[in-house]
Amino acid sequence: MDINNLKKEIEKYGIKKYKKILYNPSFSLLFKEEKNLNLSDLKKVLVTNYGAISINTLPFTGRSPLDKYIVYDNNTKDKIWWTNKNNNKPININTWCFLKDLIINQLNNKKIFIVDFFCGTNIHNKLKIRFITEIPWQAHFIKNMFIIANKEDSKKFKPNFVILNGARCKNNMWNKYNLNSEIFIAFNFTEKMQIIGGTLYNGEIKKGIFLIMNYFLPSRNILPMHCAATVNKNNKVTLFFGLSGTGKTTLSNVKNHYLIGDDEHGWNNNGQVFNFEAGCYAKVINLTSIDNPEIFSAIKKNAILENVVVLDNGFVDFFNDRYTENTRVSFPISYIRKRNKFKLITHNVKNIIFLTADYFRVLPLISILSLEQSQYYFLSGFTTKLSNTELNILKPIPTFSACFAEPFLPLHPIIYTKLLTNCLLKNNINIFLVNTGWDYYGSRISITKTKIIIDNILNCNINTKLLNIIPIFNLSVPKYLDGLDSNLLDPRNYYVNKAIWKYKARILAKLLKNNFNRFLNTNLANLIVKAGPKI
Repeated sequence: MDINNLKKEIEKYGIKKYKKILYNPSFSLLFKEEKNLNLSDLKKVLVTNYGAISINTLPFTGRSPLDKYIVYDNNTKDKIWWTNKNNNKPININTWCFLKDLIINQLNNKKIFIVDFFCGTNIHNKLKIRFITEIPWQAHFIKNMFIIANKEDSKKFKPNFVILNGARCKNNMWNKYNLNSEIFIAFNFTEKMQIIGGTLYNGEIKKGIFLIMNYFLPSRNILPMHCAATVNKNNKVTLFFGLSGTGKTTLSNVKNHYLIGDDEHGWNNNGQVFNFEAGCYAKVINLTSIDNPEIFSAIKKNAILENVVVLDNGFVDFFNDRYTENTRVSFPISYIRKRNKFKLITHNVKNIIFLTADYFRVLPLISILSLEQSQYYFLSGFTTKLSNTELNILKPIPTFSACFAEPFLPLHPIIYTKLLTNCLLKNNINIFLVNTGWDYYGSRISITKTKIIIDNILNCNINTKLLNIIPIFNLSVPKYLDGLDSNLLDPRNYYVNKAIWKYKARILAKLLKNNFNRFLNTNLANLIVKAGPKI
C-alpha cells in the first residue's frame, strides 16, 4: 500500500503521531526488531536452541473473558446474545471512546507495526483485517497465524475490520466506568474495530478474530466452527469440535489424514469446509517428539514459543509449568508435513466428533449420536475448562459451552445450531461424542486409548448394529472396537458398585437438563430437548 495513503487511513483511527511505520514486515525484519528490543518494560525475547523465539506474557497467560465488552448501539442491541454467562457485556459509546483514547495514546509516538491480512481461505467469504501494534512479536504472531496480504493485495487493501492492540496500556479508571478490571477487550461492530488493552496474551488476539468471524458469517449462511479439520486421500473430511485442552490439535494428527486446520473453520451452504487461519497455536506442556512429532518438528525458525521455561543453554523444558500449564507455540501451517496442501476448500464432511472432557467419569469413551442427540450435545457443549486457559481457572471445572465455543459467540447459540442442522441434513454424516476426560482413578484418559477410538472412526470400523444403550443418557455405544478392551466401552464397568455410577450419572444429567432450560424459549430447543438425558 502507498505509505501516504496508509498514513491517512491510520490518522482516521486516531493515530496521528508515530516514530516509524513498518508495514507488513518480513520475518527477518521482525526477528531483527525482536532481538534488538530495548523497551525495559517488555519481557525479554529469547532465541531458543530450536531457532524459535520465546516470549513471555506474564502476568497474563490465558484469556480474560470477564474483560470482554461489546458496544451496545442500534446495530447490536437486538442482535447480540447479551448474557453474563458468555460475557457479552455491553458498554456505551462513551466508555468505548474513553477506552479507544487510551489505546491511541499508547500507540502514538511509537514505532508501530501494521499487518494487513485475510481471515478465511475461502476467497468469497474471507475477511480483510488490519492489525496495529507496537510490539514486534505480536505482528510476528499474526504473520504466523493468518494469510498475509501480498504486494498486489496490499495496493488495494480496504479492511473490513481494524484491530488496535495497545497491550501495554492499562485502564486505571475501570471502577469509574463499571468495568471488571484494568484489562479490556472491546468490540465496536458499527465502527468495525476491536481494541485490546492491558494484556500481552496472544490468545486474546486469535480468539477476538474468531469472535468477529462468528458475528459476520452466519448472515452469509456460513457456520463458523471451533474445530480442527482433517481430510483423507478420498477428500472425506473429519471435524473435531472441542474447547481448548480437549484434544483438537493432538487428535487431528492422524494416519492417512491431512490437516486442514487445528482450531477454526467455516462450513458453507455448498458443503465446503475452509480454514480461517494459516497457522497453528498448539499447547506444548509435556510435549515430546514421540507423542506429538508434527508439533515438535514445527518448533523451529519463525515459530513463537509462549510462556515456556527456557534453560541457560537455550533448550526448552516442556515439562516445566513454572509460568503456566497453558504453554503454547504458534507457527505457519506450512510447518505441518501432513497438511492439506492442494485444496484450500474441501468438500464431503464424513465424520463429526464432539470432544467432551467428562470430569464426572460417567460418559462412555465413545457414543454414536442421532441427529437430535447431535443437536442437543452441540447446543449443550458439555465439557471441562482446563486449568490456565482462562484467568483464574486453576483446576479443571465442568462447564457448558454452547456450540463448544460459547466465549466466542456474539450471536445466540440457536443461530449456530440451526446452521449446523442445515449442514447435517444435506450430508450423510457419522456423528460421535468422544470422551477425553478422566478415568475412574482420576487420571486423564490416555491419549493412546483415544487415538485407537479415532482410528476406528476414521477407518469406518464402528459396528452400528452391535450396540449397548447407556441408561439415563440413552447413548448408543459400540460393543467392540479393534485394539481396545471391550470392558472399557461401558463406563458402568469401571464401578464395582453400579449404584455409584448411577448416582454420579444422575448428577450430570440434572446439570445437562438445567443448562438446557436456558434455551427452551426457542422452537428448536423444544424439539430436541427429548434427546437429552432421562432422570
